[in-house]
Amino acid sequence: MYLRQCLFFFCFASSLMFAQIDAPLKSQYDSIITLDANRRDELVADFFTKNKHHSDQLELALCYHEYSKKMFRNDIDKAITYAKQAITIRSKYQDISAASKSLYALGHYYNVKGNYPKSIQTYSRIVDFSKENNLTAKVHNRKGVMFTLIGDFDKAKVNFEKAERYFKKEAKTKLLYKNHIDIAQMYEKMHWIGEERMYHIDQADSIQNLIEISDLGRLILYQISGNFYDERQEYHKAIDYHKKALSISYRIQDSSYISMNYSNLGMSYCSLNNFEEAKKSYDKALLYSGNNTVIKAPVYNNLGDYYLAKCQFKKALFYYYKAIQYEEIGDVEDKN
Repeated sequence: MYLRQCLFFFCFASSLMFAQIDAPLKSQYDSIITLDANRRDELVADFFTKNKHHSDQLELALCYHEYSKKMFRNDIDKAITYAKQAITIRSKYQDISAASKSLYALGHYYNVKGNYPKSIQTYSRIVDFSKENNLTAKVHNRKGVMFTLIGDFDKAKVNFEKAERYFKKEAKTKLLYKNHIDIAQMYEKMHWIGEERMYHIDQADSIQNLIEISDLGRLILYQISGNFYDERQEYHKAIDYHKKALSISYRIQDSSYISMNYSNLGMSYCSLNNFEEAKKSYDKALLYSGNNTVIKAPVYNNLGDYYLAKCQFKKALFYYYKAIQYEEIGDVEDKN
């Protein structure tokens, strides 16, 4: 009896020791990923090394994919490395749907890193071997955004139009809303104030009342609307939209957006020669900019314009110089 009990407890302990080894790969991965970061990263690296030649390669690819998403916000280079591992395996085993998801993630990582050509190249691989579906339409939208960022507006338009056709056909209203916003931003970057830009702003505005839009999504719509009317020299309309955007910025408590919208308001007031309100807006824009050099630089530039309009040339030069300084600091921070 005693011998049987000892044998039972030995077997039970052994089963615990080897449970993780016998468990499916994803279960092993899930048990590691819940640990704190210091232990987790070392164990995950060891997990991938030990299982490199595991018989279930597609499950291993799933783990690579999941870990790339986990690393995205903390270490973009690691996220790219693990996404590539997932793509290699999924492509080898002709798992097209899964490979497309990993390619979509990788395209986004390159976008975040600022490597727009590589992002476009990665997104294009999805279109090359996938039929028209929701993902390929989203890819066309993302390529439209990337081409906008590098200034290739003709290719941006082609991709946005493909996305728009699919989203309309399949009644993907939220994605259609975003596509209209992105097209309007493309025209803004082109400084185009024609009817096409107004059309997409109006389309987005009509959709926002039909679906649930986040505060941030609505804020961006109001911002691009205000910018549009600024460029058309309809400054009172512009001010109305900048105030709507500012109100949402306060609601979501985002100091960067508060600063940007005060700066936009200042520009509109300055264009109306309402220098008192312009100065108040610029002062608040600086107050909420904090240590954000990307936000500060345009505010200082706008203050330069403000003092130039008032024929105070020395002060104008002073703020233009500060704008250049902060732009240079921002460039260095981006490179690092």
